[in-house]
Amino acid sequence: MINAFIFLEAIGLACGVVGAVFVSCPYDRQRAIGFGIWIIGDLAWLSVGVELADVFICLQFAFYLLTALFGLRSNLPDGFP
Repeated sequence: MINAFIFLEAIGLACGVVGAVFVSCPYDRQRAIGFGIWIIGDLAWLSVGVELADVFICLQFAFYLLTALFGLRSNLPDGFP
């Protein structure tokens, strides 16, 4: 099971870094892509926390996931749900 954790952690790490690059861009579309990437990374880290039964990792990344969802929503063009 260690390999699955390393894979999920690598996804979480890569999405965190790449998402930060996109979120720092000046255009809404690029920021929305960054928040979408962060959502993927947060889900990866959240699954690691669930598998490890680590409440603190779960709470931290559940909060990050919610803020990324709000960030995505605020950077989508009008007319998107």
